[in-house]
Formats: sequence, structure tokens, C-alpha cells
Amino acid sequence: MRGTRTTGVIIAVALVVTTVFGQPSDRFWVVNPTTGARLAVQVILPQDHDGTALPTLVLVPGGAGDSSTFTKAPPGRPSKAQRMADSGFAIVVFDPDGRGRSDGIDDDNGHRQQDGLAAVIREIAARPQVDGSRIGLVSYSYGITMAAGALARHPHLPVLYLIDWEGPANRDDTGGCDEDRTGHLQGHPCDDEDYWHEREASSFALQLQVPYQRLQSAQDHAQPDVEHALLMIANATAEVYGGHGTAPWTRLNERQENTVYPLTDPPLLPPRPRDIDALIVQYAHDLLDRFGPTVAAEPAAPGSDASGEAVLLFSIGMHVEPMGAQVSEIALAAGATAKAGQDPRKPDYHKRADFERHAENLRTLAEILERHGGAMTVQVQSPFTTTAAELGDTILSDLESRGHEIGLHFHEDAHLGQDAENLPATVWSAVMAEEIDLILTCDVERPIRYWSGGNLFPGVLQAASAAGLDVYSDWKNPHTQSTHPALIGVNPWRPSGGTDGVDITRFVQHDPSGPVVFLPPGEIDPLAFSHKRQITAQEGDEGWFEVIEESLLASVEAACPDRVNAYHFTLHPGEFVGDPRDPLAIIDRFLTEVVDPLVAAGRVQWATFSQIADAFAAWEETHPTVSPR
Repeated sequence: MRGTRTTGVIIAVALVVTTVFGQPSDRFWVVNPTTGARLAVQVILPQDHDGTALPTLVLVPGGAGDSSTFTKAPPGRPSKAQRMADSGFAIVVFDPDGRGRSDGIDDDNGHRQQDGLAAVIREIAARPQVDGSRIGLVSYSYGITMAAGALARHPHLPVLYLIDWEGPANRDDTGGCDEDRTGHLQGHPCDDEDYWHEREASSFALQLQVPYQRLQSAQDHAQPDVEHALLMIANATAEVYGGHGTAPWTRLNERQENTVYPLTDPPLLPPRPRDIDALIVQYAHDLLDRFGPTVAAEPAAPGSDASGEAVLLFSIGMHVEPMGAQVSEIALAAGATAKAGQDPRKPDYHKRADFERHAENLRTLAEILERHGGAMTVQVQSPFTTTAAELGDTILSDLESRGHEIGLHFHEDAHLGQDAENLPATVWSAVMAEEIDLILTCDVERPIRYWSGGNLFPGVLQAASAAGLDVYSDWKNPHTQSTHPALIGVNPWRPSGGTDGVDITRFVQHDPSGPVVFLPPGEIDPLAFSHKRQITAQEGDEGWFEVIEESLLASVEAACPDRVNAYHFTLHPGEFVGDPRDPLAIIDRFLTEVVDPLVAAGRVQWATFSQIADAFAAWEETHPTVSPR
């Protein structure tokens, strides 16, 4: 588990980060757990800092440099670090082992100094000036060896992305081991595999699990060509995009994302920028927008109201199915099997009438929920998204602007083909990211955080997290339409691993460091919920909403004042329409008769799925040793 791997190191560091230089309080020591050396660390804040936790950049110096590279100020001007901080970041600089003020022996950016950097990152993530969920790692030149090594060897560091400015790739660039004879490590034997094994960034790039942004000028600052930049991109980029690595996203400057370039035909690159640090800050803001967590404008309060009464966070999810979907080309290239042809008698969102009917249904439901002070999480996928974009229909951006959340409903068989569970997690992640990009083409502005689907794929949490998703619910076995009894309840948690539907041990085990928050269905009757069609066929829509009412009331009774409690149910476009002159009247009546009184009594509070997850994360911060369930 992630927590088991890192907890011991964090404790060891925290016990020794108590000595201050005797100068400003933003300077402190961190002990490298591998060498025992004290490392000098400094946090530089904006000059107008108001005390809030900030997105953070950890700067790794090039060559054999130290923190003075960033903190030394020219006469009458602020330092590089201060200029970068004034753009809205906390800037962290440090002296690696044996450099600057730090103890120890210089290691040429090998494993020892990589471990020191990892310790620095873990420590600063817990400091009050730093938003530990928005830490970026920035390397200059040879600093990429230390940065990539730390991320590859410590894959669970709280780092959101990596920015690499013109870093060398391997011994040819740094040890003069080819005809160009470049690099500051010349003289070290080129055949010393033990030495170079620790100091070649291109090898570490193969194992990167965070977004990787490369900055490269046409004329490198140290190398005679740009082959090293293309090699780094190729090794970081995931195999599904033609690369050799596992990074969820890569980009060279502002060129096409997730693209690999032949070494013999480099792309057109820009001249050296006048202000490299300003460009790095620009990219950092872009990466934060793309991959950073979203804080809801009005996050739901966890647990209880002012009187101490337990509160249940209530939500409605809308599943938009993949009517007319085709298997992704990414999946087909990875060996997926295409589905049989679409039955022309079935609904298909490529048909304008089918699309517009369900889009209108979504708008009607949104209006009903808004009259009751509520919002829903609309989970979409292609071809609904592609048709919306082609028609210029603003349904998704309209719903978002009115306070509803847009998420991903991922039908793996539709997008990955038959036997999707046999495909690697990197393919799942790439296709999930493709579906997210299609949502964003509909002018959706907020990051997509929530998904449903992929329930029987053990690697779904890894794949979804790599695609930028962090909230999950609606687990049921698609073959039996049943929910495992161990998943029933009202308290969210972070699963320590996925499940194949048979062995759920890791899925129900809470991992405080898990990347995904799972929202359980509430106190539902699993037998009734697996027979929805039979109930509606025999008892009508009213019969089904009696089941919903019973499960909601049971969930209200199960809510605990010292936990985050949640309940939701799922709808589909076209369901429960009833009389077309008064569409969806049964939902309006259910909200009026059942939900509104509970809201008025303070027992229920509306929330979107990500708001529930945010409430849980806030609860975790104040209850770090308490089991969430």
C-alpha cells in the first residue's frame, strides 16, 4: 500500500525537522534518511502573502549547483526565486548533500541525493505555507537526473507534475561518452555501469508516473543538438502513444501532447527565451489548471450541522450511456476487439433526434433540481459528447454554469472492446483521458474528477488516477447488476486497490494515501437494487421510488455525526418521464415530499459527487487517525 511504503520515512524526517538556522523561520533543515546529512531548505513566499497555503514549486539546480542559484539577488532587483514566488507560488529551494550549507558528500545526483530530494518534498508537503496537493517539481539542466530519479524511485511522492528545462538524457551528454565530448562528469569511466545506472535521466523517464513538460530551445544551453530532448520525451511518453514510458501526459514546449519525434527529424523549436523562469511559471500555471485538484465553490460541510445532528450529503447521478459508441482507435492499436455493427433499431446519439431528446430531458431535470436547491453530477461519454460538439449544442457547459458537475461515465466494453480487462492499465488510462478530452471540447471549464465504470478491472483505480480522476462510485457487478454487501454504507473511503468482482479485499480496505475517494451507495437493499427493471415493470415508477425512499431514510438513520455520510441514486436520460405534458413529475414529487422536509430539518444536504469527496478530504485532515467507516 502507498501509506505503508512512505509512513516510516515521513516520521523519521518529521522528528528531525526542528532546528532552524537562527535566521528567518522559512529556513529549516531536513535530514536525508539515506545519508544522515542535514539538508538546508528554504521556502520563499510572495511578498504580499496572506498566510494561505499556496501551490508550490520545488526547484532542483543544474550542474553541481545549490540554492544560491535561485536566491542570489542582483543589486536592486529581487532574486529568481522571489520573482517566481510573486507570481503566486511558494518556491522551495534546497542544497543537496555536500553543497551549499548542507552536510555530507556530493553524489553527482545519484541515488543518495535523489533520496534527499524525496525527503525534502515529503517534509514541505506538510508545511502550512504549502498546498500539498499542488506541488510541482522543476529541474534545471542536469537537475533532471535528481528530479526524475526521485520520482521514479519514490513513485508515491506528492508531486503533481514535472517541468524539465533542457536536461541531459544520459552519459553521452554528461560524461562525454560520445563524439561530442560534452558534460561536467567527463573523466568518469563510461563503462562503469554501477555509477551510470544511478545517473541517467532517460532511464528514470521510463518510470515517470506524473505529467512531464519539457522546455527546449532550438539551441541547447549545453548540447550541440536536441536529440537528448527527443529521447527524454520518447522515454516518458506512454506506449499507447508510441513512446516507451508510463507518464500519463507529456509535451515538448507547446507542441502536440503525447507525441514522440524521430531523432533524425526534430521538430521546429523556438529560440532561447529571454526569461526562462517566467516561462516556467507560465507552464506551471497551465499544468495546475490541467491537473490540479478543484475546490468546490460551496463545499459541503462534513459530518454534522451546528447542533451536532448527523448530516447526510445527498446527490443524484445521471448516467448518459454510450449509444452508438465505437471502440477507441487507441484500444484497437493495443489489440482490442471491435464490437459488432450497431443495431439500427437501437437509440444512437449520432442520430440528431435521439441526442436532442435526451439533451432536453437533462435540461428539464436540471430545472426541477434547481427549484429544490439541488444539483446533480452528469456523467457523459462519447458519442453524446462528440455529437454535442458537432452540433454546437451547449448542454454540458450550460449545466456546468448552473452549478451541476460534469463527470465521466466510462463503459469499458463500448470504448475498449470485448475482454477489456485483458488490456493494460496504460491503455485504459489513455482511453479515459481521450473521453475526458471529448468532454472538455464541449466548453466544460472545470477539470473532470469523477467517473463511474470499469468495475471488474483490478487496475481501474491506477488507470483513472493517471487520467486525472479522483472520485469514484456506482460499483456493481455488470453481469449480475448486484452490489457486494461489503460496499453498502454511507461513509466514503479510499480503496487500497481494485477488484475483479470476486476478491474485494483491497477495495474495501481504506488506504489514507489512496488517490481515489470512493462514494458508497448508501444503506440500500442490494436485492431490490439489482431488480430495478422487474420492480418498475410490476409496480411502475412509483414502486421504484418507494425503494429509493426506503434506502434514503435508512441512510439518514445510519449517518454518524463524527463521519462524512453520503447517499445518492442514479438516473438515465429518458427514464421516469411519465406524462410528456408534465415530464419527470414523479421526481419533482419525490423531492417535494421526501427530500425537501429532510433538508429543512437539517438531516440532508445537497452536494455534487466531487463536493462529497472534498468534504471527506476536509474530514481526513482533521481526523488523520480515525477510520472513515
